[in-house]
Amino acid sequence: MRGNPAMRSLSRCARGCDAPSTRRKTSVALWSAVVAALLASGCLTPGDAPGSGECAWQDRAVSGPTGDGFAQHEPAIAADESGHVYVLWMIEDLTAKTAGTGTLGFAASDDNGESFTVCGAPRASEDHNWTADPSLAVDSLGRLHASWLEGRVATADFVNHVYYASSDDHGRSFTRPVQIDTLAPSFGVDRDWMALGGDGSIYIVWSGGVTGLSDLFVARSADRGASWTVASAASLPPEHWAVAPAIATARPARVVLGYTNADQRTGSCHYEIIMSDDGHTFGRPRVVEPLENPSAWDTYAYPLVALDATGAVLVCCSTGAKQIAMMRSAAGDGFTTSIVSPEQTEAGLYGSLPAMRVGGDGVLHLGWLAADADSRWSAYYACSTDHGASFTVPACISDGTFTYPLVDFDTFHRLGDFNGIAVTSARVFYAFADRRSGKFEVRVSSRPLHSGSTR
Repeated sequence: MRGNPAMRSLSRCARGCDAPSTRRKTSVALWSAVVAALLASGCLTPGDAPGSGECAWQDRAVSGPTGDGFAQHEPAIAADESGHVYVLWMIEDLTAKTAGTGTLGFAASDDNGESFTVCGAPRASEDHNWTADPSLAVDSLGRLHASWLEGRVATADFVNHVYYASSDDHGRSFTRPVQIDTLAPSFGVDRDWMALGGDGSIYIVWSGGVTGLSDLFVARSADRGASWTVASAASLPPEHWAVAPAIATARPARVVLGYTNADQRTGSCHYEIIMSDDGHTFGRPRVVEPLENPSAWDTYAYPLVALDATGAVLVCCSTGAKQIAMMRSAAGDGFTTSIVSPEQTEAGLYGSLPAMRVGGDGVLHLGWLAADADSRWSAYYACSTDHGASFTVPACISDGTFTYPLVDFDTFHRLGDFNGIAVTSARVFYAFADRRSGKFEVRVSSRPLHSGSTR
């Protein structure tokens, strides 16, 4: 990737901070105007400007060592305003026949991500040998909330459930995990995702069912995780699965759910969202038209949802053409589409595994992985100050590349199905899977959002 001239940063910063253009011919006037706009928006700090010296991005290894037969990936990340950063990820046994066999890893930082300490991860039972899909959030009082899937792989059947735990001592210990889903032993559940509401409520979404993943469930806690109510948000036909659900919230109590509706008979799929204006009752599913029949199964394209400061719905994914696409709708209907990284498309790069977060100032932050034709991967970042209509030029935010096949079904997509991003008023953090060491490990790249905000 680094040998591709089209993707070299024009900054002296060797790891490509937010340079305003990757094209070779750029006028000085245009260059200066773009840099000034980025500095004003907070997407670019003076340390990132072309020719300004040291790169502001810091790339840190988070996960601890494992044996040769394990992969550490699918990180969730959360951060608070006091400098605490938390990462929860899968530690998967690659020798097992069932994807997800393994446990969870957890690390915490007390210095805004300058260093991480591997701590004990929450676990419902020592008898369980399967975990997946961790999710994290920190509330305004500093409580850390965690959810994940856990179960036991058996010879006869396999049942997993959604679990929740919290920590009031910055991740040094967790409460006893509680099972959130109320399903009887059945097919199992898929992809829990957590979000905090503007009223302090906690939401967790997942899909499940008796014979498949045809039902979409939402759990809500109004007392910071002490008790939960579970409701069905949607019920699809039995032959349809609600794959990889996601959730986002906005003040005061607006909630959007997103999922891939996959027809198990034909293999076709499309993306749908469901809206709620009170956090309790959900409307009809709405198809996101630009994502009709995406190539979800061979491009790591699990879409994400967000709500911006205006309450508009944002949907992000990597497309069948391996581009990072952003869809936006003011009311959940009639989406418009923009490509986040046209420069990477022109350079022949392949975008995957995006993660997005809307900051408190309304800026939309986006991180993802991209690979060249030789399957060399790096992490990238861009932000938007116009609600996803346009983005800054992608910045390379990892200080090394790693090689991995663009599509490798034999190893269950060991890059994972998702990565994580967290934003505070001071910094942005992108957590991703990486194998530059020869093993899959979790890394976090971060940088200040504004000059002087380094904590």
